[in-house]
Amino acid sequence: MSANGVNAENRRQFYGPLVRVMQSVGVALMSVLIVLVFAQVVARYLFQSPITWAEELATFIYILTIYLAAPVVTAKRAHIRIDIAVNLLPARLRFIASALSSLVTTVFLGVVIIYGTRMAVSSVNTVSIILGVSYAYLYGTVTLGGLLMLILEFANLVRLLHRGCRDNLHG
Repeated sequence: MSANGVNAENRRQFYGPLVRVMQSVGVALMSVLIVLVFAQVVARYLFQSPITWAEELATFIYILTIYLAAPVVTAKRAHIRIDIAVNLLPARLRFIASALSSLVTTVFLGVVIIYGTRMAVSSVNTVSIILGVSYAYLYGTVTLGGLLMLILEFANLVRLLHRGCRDNLHG
């Protein structure tokens, strides 16, 4: 059982397949990114002939990888937290602090989704210089990552509240 009262095994059963897909896509994207950047360095410094589109594509892939990795970290409850003070609290107050933290995170992710969507919509006609790809796709990854994190964080919150209510009724 984790410190916030949500059983890790239950989390894995609930959204394990989604997390595995995101991890696999993330690993594939990161692999492409490493090969792409390596090829760019070799082409630029060894052959004095840079791959003109490599840097822009690498940036797009990097940003997409970040917004696919963040939901994985959310699902695993592995975001960096400073919980020294929270761990000193009695169990009931720890539960309240965890629920409040999850609720604030859920609201924040709602804001990220709203503004990510606004940026994507407003940049539909703006295209990257070399690849000619609309920046709406780039900003859309913010919305996608935020939405996936929101779903996973909300599921964590519901499970935390369910567990807290059950513990308070029976114990």
